[in-house]
Amino acid sequence: MNYWLSLNEIKALYEEKQKYAHKCVCGHTVFIANKSGRAKCRHCHRLVFKDKETEFKYRMNRELIKERRNLE
Repeated sequence: MNYWLSLNEIKALYEEKQKYAHKCVCGHTVFIANKSGRAKCRHCHRLVFKDKETEFKYRMNRELIKERRNLE
């Protein structure tokens, strides 16, 4: 059995992995492959989002939670 990958297979795997790579503000690369669409940077511990829509939903949800806490 041959367990080694050909050069074309390695390139295909690399390109597939790059779909999930996002840059943090500090410059480090964070891989986001989960359903929530966010991950914590291992270097600076900031949240990194996969797109602006996911970030907006997360921030709005946090604000709603804060408002509910203040009302009670």
